[in-house]
Amino acid sequence: MGLFRHRVVTSHDILNGAITPTLWLFTTPLVFSFMITIVYSWIDTYFVSHLGVAAIAAIGISEQCYFFIYTAASGFTIGTGVIIARRIGEGNEHEAETVALQGLTGIIVIASAIMVSMQILLPLILPLLGVRGGTLEYVLEYLPMLLAGLPCSNLIYQMNVTARSVGNSGFAFWTLLSFTMLNFVLAPLLIFGVKIGTRQVTPSLGMIGAGMATALANVGAALLGMMMLTRGATRFHISWRLPIPQVQVMRAILGIGVPSSLQYLAVGASRAMLMMIHNAFGTTAAAAYTLGLRLDFFVFMPIFAIGVAIETFTGHCLGARKVRRIFDFYRTATVQMIGVVLMLGLGVFVGGEYFAALFTRDAEVLSQSVAYMRVSVVSYPCFVALIMALRVMSGAGDAMRSMMIMVIVLFALQLPSIIVLAWYCYLGIYGVWYGIVAGYAFGAILAYYHLLRKKWLAADV
Repeated sequence: MGLFRHRVVTSHDILNGAITPTLWLFTTPLVFSFMITIVYSWIDTYFVSHLGVAAIAAIGISEQCYFFIYTAASGFTIGTGVIIARRIGEGNEHEAETVALQGLTGIIVIASAIMVSMQILLPLILPLLGVRGGTLEYVLEYLPMLLAGLPCSNLIYQMNVTARSVGNSGFAFWTLLSFTMLNFVLAPLLIFGVKIGTRQVTPSLGMIGAGMATALANVGAALLGMMMLTRGATRFHISWRLPIPQVQVMRAILGIGVPSSLQYLAVGASRAMLMMIHNAFGTTAAAAYTLGLRLDFFVFMPIFAIGVAIETFTGHCLGARKVRRIFDFYRTATVQMIGVVLMLGLGVFVGGEYFAALFTRDAEVLSQSVAYMRVSVVSYPCFVALIMALRVMSGAGDAMRSMMIMVIVLFALQLPSIIVLAWYCYLGIYGVWYGIVAGYAFGAILAYYHLLRKKWLAADV
């Protein structure tokens, strides 16, 4: 029984539709999907914040570690999606079917192996990151529970990318909405327990409960996604079976997936290092950075959504040999998205204090959170330009070039800027924030230069 029981029909005319309507009709469900993940992070932070400043810092550290671990397998998913999009653009639906099924089954094996390894290594890694005292205790309670749901979390991502690569951008909205709703219900029940009058009916699990809620929500959302794919909710059906691994297909997926994983691992390593740097300035700085990132990610989610659309469009257009259309999508997305983030940045600059006040009453944490936000908004347009260019290259299958640019941005541009400004220019924590902005600005220029060289067009997919 094949993966696609019906002919694949894309939800949007990527190859022939008007540029702006096609871009936003495809992207809007993705924007809502990405926003839902932000709501999830806000939910966890809100409930956990009742446990104190150390708990807020712990959830920030845990999320950075989890991102690093999660992305070790996500490159495999990206490789699968790039190849599926290219084959759909070429009209080769049979090959798209083969790649999709190999990807869906392969991700479960890969993510499970990573999860088991990290459960063993976690107590050894955290002290090396500078996590100490009560914050370390909270992380050791929360993160192992979070990791238990890793295979299902990666499977959800794989299913979402598979649906998106054939032209359906709405599928992810429902899986992520179900995940967030489940987490919203489970988190308070497991963190604080159920209390009737003076009687504690179910135990209060604290940080363990927070991690457990997320893991269970991932399981529920993965089951829903599998059911939706099986029943054809995305205009194609999946016959869930264990395929025989095809060496040629796996080599093609890994050829894109390994550099993609390395790119995201570099991002994860950079985030972990930034959290270590903030830890060096104290728990207050780490908590403030955690809260500031909440608003950063709120702004970044539409950027990521547009970037994902550009990646998909690039694959389809290259498969159909419509290179000029790739640049039309790129220019439109970059210009319009810069306009969006300028408006969002103004909102962050003016209203960031009210947002931070939802999570903490600590005056020092509140003050540093607002200071960080007002520096960070300067980086938003630069981040748009960087991500749009990288997504074109990764969508073309040139994951190695995209990865190398990101590594240079994070470790040869951003990190040295932080060190120089924070310590050698004696700007302290402000130097860290200015360095982050400088890294994105330099990176945008570098990525644009490589985009114009067009060497990514020669990538073999």
